[in-house]
Amino acid sequence: MTLTMVTNDPNGTPPPFIRLAGINTAAATPAEDSLVNIRASVQRGLPSLEHMEGFKVVKDPTATVALVGGGPSIKQTVHELAGFPITVACGSVHDWLVEQGVKPTFCTIADPDPVITASYLQRPCVDTTYLVATQCHASVFEALAGCRIVLWHCLNESYHAFVQEHGNPAGYPGIGGGCTVGLRSLSMFMMFGYRNIHFFGFDSCLGSYGEDEHHAYDYQHAEEMTGEVYTIKMGVDEPGERTYRVAGYHLAQASHFKDFWAEHARKFVPTFHGDGLLADLCRDVTERAKRTDALRQQQECA
Repeated sequence: MTLTMVTNDPNGTPPPFIRLAGINTAAATPAEDSLVNIRASVQRGLPSLEHMEGFKVVKDPTATVALVGGGPSIKQTVHELAGFPITVACGSVHDWLVEQGVKPTFCTIADPDPVITASYLQRPCVDTTYLVATQCHASVFEALAGCRIVLWHCLNESYHAFVQEHGNPAGYPGIGGGCTVGLRSLSMFMMFGYRNIHFFGFDSCLGSYGEDEHHAYDYQHAEEMTGEVYTIKMGVDEPGERTYRVAGYHLAQASHFKDFWAEHARKFVPTFHGDGLLADLCRDVTERAKRTDALRQQQECA
């Protein structure tokens, strides 16, 4: 199946990403199970993200934060993390980063799976603050025993069901932003007041064509290796047309990032380290916006 991202634009500028062409992704863990986890998590009496130092405090525009995903490109860029005062391991990349000698400042965790999530947290660091969603399973808290854990809610069906039942007595903030822990991390650190945000391993595509690597590291469980792989093209009929191999969750993340960028582009400056669909998409959206602004200015001056 080939997805070509092209349409008839009155200004002659095709947007780089249009649709998912009927490809859908769904949460692997039922909402009912996530709700059970939320009920248990809020009883732990753990501190809230809302009360962390620096939360909702605007930072200097030059202050940087590095959000680190597990996409294959991180293998080529991990050495660049040494220049960042704040690094955030997003989900399953945590243990791989520690193995590379990088102890993240923060680690964001959101997946409610009862087995898989904890299996990527086997090298906990006492100096890392773990920002754990209330929907996470008890196995995550067991893996992080003795570490600093701070709670937050994922804005989703389970969260809304919990609020309808109980309100939010613990005051944990609800974080939206998209379908992956990486996108939730983007929202979270914008709420920490960061504007200058650097992305590592946020590929939203498989590794080099033919290898089909989902991450810089192997899966821990066979059941993670499911779902179809699609071929998509960027910049169709333009110089430098690009082809990517993607899974459904890659497309969903790219689509959600595109929507988030359209809504909040003036609130943060993204810098991508390493190649991939998401970096390509961001460049094309930015260039298209520049061309649109230039055309508008020409029309206003005419």
